[in-house]
Order: sequence, then structure tokens, then C-alpha cells
Amino acid sequence: MSEYMLDKNINNLIGDDTGYLGRLGEALKNNGVEGGIILFDEMKKGHRRIVDICLQMLDSARITCGQNNAFC
Repeated sequence: MSEYMLDKNINNLIGDDTGYLGRLGEALKNNGVEGGIILFDEMKKGHRRIVDICLQMLDSARITCGQNNAFC
């Protein structure tokens, strides 16, 4: 998570408005398996928004990456 310490690097994980899905979105899209486990190691080293994103995923059991691409 240390590579996501800065706010500007968060889009590398969850994508942006141009349609880029980010590393997480691409992994979920290419996995092709319903369900699974995502491990975020050393979350305390990441930006506060990363923690917020993870809490939202736990609360709603889904994540939205890129241009509103939702993964459940």
C-alpha cells in the first residue's frame, strides 16, 4: 500500500473518468470468477482515501472503478 501514499496515485488503483479501470478494476474484470478475496496488505501505509474506499467496499459489497464500472 505504500505505493498509494499520495492522493494522485489512487487512480492507479481504482481508475479514473477516462475509462481506465485501474489495477483493481482490471484484475476484477479479467478474473472472470464470481466472488473471491481481495487482500490489502499494510493499509495503514496507504492514503486515507484508500481506507475509505475499502470501508465502502465492505459496507456495500461492491466497488466502482473507472467510469462507473461496478464490480460485486
